[in-house]
Amino acid sequence: MKFQDLVNLYEEGRYEDCLSELEVFLVLNPQDIPALILKATVLKELDFQNLDEDSNELTLDDFQEVISIYKSILQLEPNNEAALFGLLETTRFFYKDLDYDEYASYIERLSIHEDELENVCRFRADLNYLHEKYQESIGNINELLSIYEVLYAHDRISKCALLTESVLFKAMILREKPKSSSTGTCRVQKI
Repeated sequence: MKFQDLVNLYEEGRYEDCLSELEVFLVLNPQDIPALILKATVLKELDFQNLDEDSNELTLDDFQEVISIYKSILQLEPNNEAALFGLLETTRFFYKDLDYDEYASYIERLSIHEDELENVCRFRADLNYLHEKYQESIGNINELLSIYEVLYAHDRISKCALLTESVLFKAMILREKPKSSSTGTCRVQKI
């Protein structure tokens, strides 16, 4: 089976068939990066399908095979954009349980891809927030707000939605972060 046939199975939503054929394809081509990325994508889709059926929350353990595939790709090609993005997007809600320095290095590697600047800021904000580095997270959100102003200058609806989401995240952090002084004075911060 050709790789495009595998992509077609995926696009048709035939994930189980696609995975079965991918297993055969990868036996013959174990380091084929597009096929490995497709396998990780299919496995995530199957995880999400199982979530819908079981009505439970997914945990980091549910994504271990996906994470392993992305990390194996990064051993072959350390700055592979799709693998870096896939790894960071898959794990972003679990950053608190993951090694800060390791994931910061993945984000840094993703930052060399200019078209990923928005995602890099988002990932940094999440990583810093979940590791209680609140000031850094606020800085990341401020950078993200600036990016949205430029990227969505001519798309007012998207810009408004993204700015609102980011400002709400920033407000949540400002509300949650520990107070730096206990003098009873109120400090106003610009949002």
